Amino acid sequence: MTEAFVGFYWTRPVTLIGFRTLPEDAEGAAASSKTIKYQKERVRRHVQEIGGKLVAEVAFLDTQPDRSTNAIRDALLKVQKLCANHKATMVYVNFQEVAQGRRNWWLLGGIEDLGIKAEALSPNPLPIDGRLFDPIQHFQNWSRRHYQILEQLEKDALAGLK
Repeated sequence: MTEAFVGFYWTRPVTLIGFRTLPEDAEGAAASSKTIKYQKERVRRHVQEIGGKLVAEVAFLDTQPDRSTNAIRDALLKVQKLCANHKATMVYVNFQEVAQGRRNWWLLGGIEDLGIKAEALSPNPLPIDGRLFDPIQHFQNWSRRHYQILEQLEKDALAGLK
């Protein structure tokens, strides 16, 4: 019997560039977010490699750009229901395995509290659209860009005061 899986993908907003919403469907979410696209590809490839069947996907955008929040609980309740209906295992990328800045205790606590059977995948780099995508490098690049944007905003504000 083929094992069923529900893919779960999450990211945070980047308010400085206006990224505050995410389409609900996985394809639309992946088109809007490189982080979601990476997770979708990582999960889909894993499920295919082990001969499983991906029966549903849930994408989630947290509410805070700098930390995870309990807002994830509603998305996990959706996953819980899908897993129960399909006798499936949730599969997700465990970024906090190697990226301190992507810790998500609400995700791990929610999985445990809701009794969701889950499989965590390592955030290994993989080729996407002909280029190697390393999610950890991606997060580090965004962190640097975030501070560059803030510095420029501060310089512009100070110049406006003169």
